[in-house]
Amino acid sequence: MTPQTTEVPHPLPPTPHIEETEKSSVVRNVLVTFALVLLGILLGVLASRFVPTAPAVVAPAEPTIEPIQELTPMETPIPEPTATSAALLSLKWNMMTVKSPLTAFKSYRIYYPTTWSIKEYKNVPKTGELGSSTLTLMKGNINIEIIQSDAHYADCVYPGEPDIEGLFDRYGDFKSLLKNDNFMWRWAQQELPSAAVTPVYRICENNSEGKFVSSTALGQIKITSNTVIDEILGDEVNYILEKIVILP
Repeated sequence: MTPQTTEVPHPLPPTPHIEETEKSSVVRNVLVTFALVLLGILLGVLASRFVPTAPAVVAPAEPTIEPIQELTPMETPIPEPTATSAALLSLKWNMMTVKSPLTAFKSYRIYYPTTWSIKEYKNVPKTGELGSSTLTLMKGNINIEIIQSDAHYADCVYPGEPDIEGLFDRYGDFKSLLKNDNFMWRWAQQELPSAAVTPVYRICENNSEGKFVSSTALGQIKITSNTVIDEILGDEVNYILEKIVILP
């Protein structure tokens, strides 16, 4: 009797899960797409930074032609002259500012040619009743002196005018100067006794009473010389006096 064999069925290997495979494929596609988007953005940023862009076309503007200005060099600026000779215009100038120590007088700025020099300058601050200022310019034997002090002054009388009461000095022909539009000056040679050798010229100012007196807004101003000042030097002195600036 032949024995019978019975086949026992073996279990089949497990089949891969189709659902998990499909999920992995979707995730991979999403990552690839996201990576491509990032790559595109990066390339765009790099292109905007390193790739030159074409410049905008701008129509050329019409050139502006400005007039050429001629500049005249000047060492020290001076006020505009009125009427001067060519010799005076060719001079070079220095400048000095004097602050008055006394309230009765004005401070001033004086311009003088480099051919002149300062012979003396003293400025004594006021202490109690005392105080003074002295400036003397010199050229050769000619001196221009401006004195601010409490010295007395006299009325000024000119040719054709009668003598007046009180203290006065008589002068010869004068030259007139208008200072700061409200101070009228006259400077002329003072008539002195025959014994006096040195000519003296003084500046007189028109005061509120309509009189000319030998004290100005700057104090007493006088010019001395060993000889009578001729026309050429007179023009130079007149020019210096004309350029004095009376400060507020």
